Amino acid sequence: MMNVRLSPGDARAGPNFCFCSVGRTVVDCFLAGLWTVLFQVVKTPGNPVPDFSKYLIVTVVSILGMAALVSSVAEETGFLGYFQSALEAQVNGPAAGLIAPS
Repeated sequence: MMNVRLSPGDARAGPNFCFCSVGRTVVDCFLAGLWTVLFQVVKTPGNPVPDFSKYLIVTVVSILGMAALVSSVAEETGFLGYFQSALEAQVNGPAAGLIAPS
């Protein structure tokens, strides 16, 4: 089996990076073209929009409010967890827990 790991400063790093970058670009262009052709050949219906007029206004407002809250709370929780783990590498755990939310 061939060793594919490179050490820092290895002379093979430049050509390998260029080869991988060009290969990834070619694959991405191929997939974008395939997606375009398949989208024109196979007709797919769009996503239906729900008719909110059948529901009570309280229900609609609750659904839209929860949709807005869930995404923002999940994003904030993920960011704070990532930020706190980075802080814990610099300071102790309780201090990172106090600094991260502020």
